[in-house]
Amino acid sequence: MRKRLVLLLAAALIVVIVLLYPSIGCRVSEEQIRTSALEPFAVPVLQGYAIGFSFNLTNLGGCELIAESIQVNLQNATYPDGRATLIDTTEGKSLHTTLAPGQTKKFSYSFDSYFGFNPTKLGLRIEISFGEAGRVAVFDGELLIPQE
Repeated sequence: MRKRLVLLLAAALIVVIVLLYPSIGCRVSEEQIRTSALEPFAVPVLQGYAIGFSFNLTNLGGCELIAESIQVNLQNATYPDGRATLIDTTEGKSLHTTLAPGQTKKFSYSFDSYFGFNPTKLGLRIEISFGEAGRVAVFDGELLIPQE
């Protein structure tokens, strides 16, 4: 009798989890999310320039998505004098942001270290990890940085 009760409770718990978390078993692809244009910013600070960007992400799919982290691969930087620097570093941060189907949210990111000079453009690859649903590239190319 006790064993039956435990099995019944376990089955009820599984049903509740499936009903409360519809994203279980969902996969995400680049077609299921829409990314707005990146809006870069450069802020002069004592150490040089703080550089970052923001963008909107829209969930076009039918599943709730949990954006767990952002990973940014900074490949290179080009400066106003034409000098180009190969950087090839990857950094990231946790997001833990939920996107319901049809919902749009704003994300922002700033690099961990300062730039000595204000670059005119950065070569970037930006990916968002949606946990078990997958990792999606939201940008891969050159980002033009505003100049003073």
